[in-house]
Amino acid sequence: MSNRMMFRKGFTLIELIITIVLLGIIMVPLGIMSIELVKGAARADAMSMAVNISRMEMAEANNIPFNSLTSKTRRPHPSYPSYDVERIRDTNAGAPGTWEITVKVYLTGQTEALIELVTFRYGVNTGPGTGGIRPKTSEGGASQAIGVTGGTPSWDSLHLNDMVLINTTSDMVEIDKIKWSKGVAPSGITTPSKLNVIFQPGRGNLYRGAADQDQYFNLQRILSLSGSGASANLKFTFDEGVRYTRPRSPYTNFYDLKIRLHFTDSSESNDYTWR
Repeated sequence: MSNRMMFRKGFTLIELIITIVLLGIIMVPLGIMSIELVKGAARADAMSMAVNISRMEMAEANNIPFNSLTSKTRRPHPSYPSYDVERIRDTNAGAPGTWEITVKVYLTGQTEALIELVTFRYGVNTGPGTGGIRPKTSEGGASQAIGVTGGTPSWDSLHLNDMVLINTTSDMVEIDKIKWSKGVAPSGITTPSKLNVIFQPGRGNLYRGAADQDQYFNLQRILSLSGSGASANLKFTFDEGVRYTRPRSPYTNFYDLKIRLHFTDSSESNDYTWR
């Protein structure tokens, strides 16, 4: 046997043990991290689906006539059976004529909601319109695809905040015109004469000018909702207040402020009304 073969060295037992221990120390955290990444991705996917479902449910709730809106017990969603949906209608004691609407979405079998949305109905009558040709589906116009939720009067009554438009179909819908009008106010009450601004947070003005009531005016850019769950938050600003004070009452009310939407397929919505 040559001297080279006699003095060739391999790993000792201690070196092998140290190597195995070090690998264990490194691999265990990496394994845990990988598992958590997979869990996080699954939860994010579930949360994204829950957000879309909750928006659709909220749009449905806001398209039900005010006096017909009721709670809905927890049940599987008809299109997404692995998710449960619950709707709660509760009277808001602090604002007479107002309901607090809560929509909760759960993974089936779980007790904790993935998401919970809350809005208020201020005696709002909403509903889709008819006419035109709806993209792809030809079932009554793009107006049939839109749900409306929210719409909160500001304290000074010069603004209608957080009117949310939600696309409830997979088709793109585009809004090119808007019309506004007011109801008959009590005798001697000043009524709004112009709509000055329609603002979309994050994207700027959809309209800026001085729009008279009861006639359509063109938006400065088309408002597009790309598909199911797509939404837009709008804020309307008037040059005069749109509320009145009840005699001998501390409460103030919007009086029949109406917003109507016109779509690029020539369909239009019904009036969305805040009283």
